[in-house]
Amino acid sequence: MVRLAKKLMAAYPLKICIIDDKQTYFSEAMLRVAASAGFPGIERHLVVDNKLMSALLETPPDIIILDIKGVAEPDVAKDGFGIARLGLNRFAVWQ
Repeated sequence: MVRLAKKLMAAYPLKICIIDDKQTYFSEAMLRVAASAGFPGIERHLVVDNKLMSALLETPPDIIILDIKGVAEPDVAKDGFGIARLGLNRFAVWQ
């Protein structure tokens, strides 16, 4: 079962995005371990500007790890909650 999971992850890797202004979520060593375990495409961003927000809404990652404070440009959202709300409003299935 583990071999099958690894083959599927290699064929269809998850797109993971970390947005953290202080880079406290996951050290560089942890990202290297994740890459060797089959998650090579982890993106890391310090702040969300209009260009990044558009890209996230256009092609959303499978997983977003989002800090709350200091990660949004003022013209995008007030904080990480605002970014999450924008994404939720765009992709909510119950709307």
